[in-house]
Amino acid sequence: MNLNYLNLDLYGIPEDAEIQLPVYLIAADLKSRKLMNALTTIGCDACFCVADFCDVVFSFIGFDDRPNELYDFYFQLLERECDNVTYKNDAPIREAYKIYMELVSKRKSN
Repeated sequence: MNLNYLNLDLYGIPEDAEIQLPVYLIAADLKSRKLMNALTTIGCDACFCVADFCDVVFSFIGFDDRPNELYDFYFQLLERECDNVTYKNDAPIREAYKIYMELVSKRKSN
């Protein structure tokens, strides 16, 4: 798969689609979470339509079992890194890569 068309600054992430695709999806989750958090702070929290890529991310990383604790862990990571995402940051690749690495570490420890 040629990822050159995404036009991303990948900050030294290995040129491997099995790494870059989940990182890109995590970045999309981060952007979506940031937007929803901003809308909530101004009172627009009655309707949420948020893209959720966690199941695809988990598949890429190799999680066969997906207990509720894994989802809680992922959403906690998103919330933590969401504070580091700026609106100028088109794709929060650094933050997404941190989350990716923590998920890989969790999979290896299980």
